[in-house]
Amino acid sequence: MSEEATSKMQPASAPASELERKDRLALLFREAVQQKGPGVILVFEGVGVAGIVHTIHRLCQVLDPRHYEAHRFPDEKKADAVFQIGPPLHDYWKRLPKFGDLAIFDGSYYSQAMLADLDRKERKAFIEEIRNFERTLADNGYLVLKICITRREKDLKKELKKERASVLRKALLQKRMRRLFKDFDDRVEELKRLMRKTDAPHAAWFAPPVGDSREVARAVFDYLIARLEEALSLDSRTAVAEFDEAMERVRQMRRQGAV
Repeated sequence: MSEEATSKMQPASAPASELERKDRLALLFREAVQQKGPGVILVFEGVGVAGIVHTIHRLCQVLDPRHYEAHRFPDEKKADAVFQIGPPLHDYWKRLPKFGDLAIFDGSYYSQAMLADLDRKERKAFIEEIRNFERTLADNGYLVLKICITRREKDLKKELKKERASVLRKALLQKRMRRLFKDFDDRVEELKRLMRKTDAPHAAWFAPPVGDSREVARAVFDYLIARLEEALSLDSRTAVAEFDEAMERVRQMRRQGAV
């Protein structure tokens, strides 16, 4: 993916506070539900495992649980089942969200492509299936957002040692990172190749600047806000301010006994 393409995907909005980001993103997804569209597929890939887990965890905290599902892909035991009987990428078709809802793919068909034992011809065919899949999603009213989070190997190891927020989350990170560190450089290069071959206007890649997990999450939130505002034709900053103002009027009326 070119530097020019990456720069075009950077959020244009001004920096926001932590609370404002959460409020704006929550409002945008509520609006998507009310409008019954678009359905959003959010794909997380990359070698920045800690950043991916942290970002998904924070994102889920601000969403309505009734309107999103998070899926971990792929099942490594099934990674080679690329050309199975039935529709290509069947496992992903089954998990598409309803219009207005969100599906979070923690890993995806891109991880499957990296893990599967494919020869050159098979890999080319699988990449074409991915392109067709994402084009079909876009043509049918879905918003496909692909985020690649990368980190340096030494930074990941250092961050894992500092992880104290959750025993379960630390165990998950340790398990996934042990597999990742076996062929770290190869995975980085293979993912770069896949990104170059599958970057398209209807399914563009966004790569947040390399940073710690909190910095990555902030960049991803800003990107999601920008893309959802564009898709919904909505200024979320103004909408949140108007909502807060309306709620304050309601509270005042209640204090005065008018409600």
